[in-house]
Amino acid sequence: MQSHTFSERTGDNGIHIIDARSAALGMFDLVILVGLNEGEWPSRRDHNIFYPQWLLQDFGWPSDFDSLSSERIAFKELIRVSRRHVAVFRHQLEEDAPTISSPFLEDIEDLTAAHTQHIPARAMNALVTSRNHALRSGLVQPDRSVPKRPTPGILEQRLPKPEPVSATAFELYLRCPFKYYAKYILHLDEEDEIHMGFSPLQRGRIVHEILKEGFQQWDATADVPQPYTEENYDQAVSLFRRIAKEKIPRKYHSIELARLFGSHGHVGAIEWVLRQEMTRGPVAKRFVEHPFRTNLRLEYGPNGESPWHVDIKGRVDRVDIDLAGRIHVFDYKTGKAPESKVTLQVPLYAMCLAQDFSAETTQATYLSLRDRKAVRRDDYEKTATQLRETYRLISEGHFPPRPYQDHLCNSCGYIGLCRKEISETALPTEVQEVKPIT
Repeated sequence: MQSHTFSERTGDNGIHIIDARSAALGMFDLVILVGLNEGEWPSRRDHNIFYPQWLLQDFGWPSDFDSLSSERIAFKELIRVSRRHVAVFRHQLEEDAPTISSPFLEDIEDLTAAHTQHIPARAMNALVTSRNHALRSGLVQPDRSVPKRPTPGILEQRLPKPEPVSATAFELYLRCPFKYYAKYILHLDEEDEIHMGFSPLQRGRIVHEILKEGFQQWDATADVPQPYTEENYDQAVSLFRRIAKEKIPRKYHSIELARLFGSHGHVGAIEWVLRQEMTRGPVAKRFVEHPFRTNLRLEYGPNGESPWHVDIKGRVDRVDIDLAGRIHVFDYKTGKAPESKVTLQVPLYAMCLAQDFSAETTQATYLSLRDRKAVRRDDYEKTATQLRETYRLISEGHFPPRPYQDHLCNSCGYIGLCRKEISETALPTEVQEVKPIT
């Protein structure tokens, strides 16, 4: 039924006729708003004949002022969904009676003063207003299209290009462009999954806190970070275990402590991290939960500009600087080891910190605590290519509901918003030969 109800879309061009609420979720080259009349923009409010306004407000009903303010904000957002132009229209007659223009028309320039330039009325006569006008003026032949020229009554918008600066946001776009759009453009909260016990989100946050405080307290006992050795291994485990008992809710102690510190024949996640540290040499300095913001310089940008600078911010789980001054970047993952095609966080962090510290990056590693696996990412050229392409797609407004793996939709908090199933190609209907009844 669905494959026959919704026709498949082809291409990104053409005219989209949609309502105001749906338009706020898109990005278009030209937006035409019609019906800018009183009673439509803003909509006419019917007052309740049984209850006075002051009584309804006590029950949470919005006042006329609040409703008008809300519609004004929504109108302002509509003005800004266009990449280039916005046109507004109103009808002057309705059933042979003159109409009143919307109050929003009076302050439309105030709503968009920071980003718009109004075409003056005296220049209107010099502009082509229709194809018939162009034909009469001899500007085009009957079999040609009207040349692209400014259109009267249209506001020329100069919108700033989106400047995504979070490395985590770039990575989210690689996993699903629409999820990035819902979170970072629409600023919608994702619906949390309901868990009867300890949720993965809680576990991940607490594990990061344990590792942060454990490394900080261990390093605070000396002027330089102490190396982890066979001699002090038990002491280090005791320190991290004590912190874990303080962080983990008591009712989850038995299972979570076994998960982190192991049992007979089983190596815990934090034990594995400390064992990894024992194989590495001494470090001169260690930063945990290190925040940064870097104006990263690349040789060229997504449109060929050279050099290209992009502002990147983030928070690195751990940065070690060895005795030779080289940088080692680590990011903890409580889930499985990430795939390189949808991750650029750690190598991007390493590129930024190498520029900040004017040092050489020798190691950028994901530490998967679930798989007990260290995944190195030293492919900085590939990361730069991913960054440029992702930045270009975001800047051009490409946010299709297209996760890199379909099963991610099962746990997505935006599944009710994206309507991914409508945009997918419908399966062809099988045609069966019907024999006549004899």
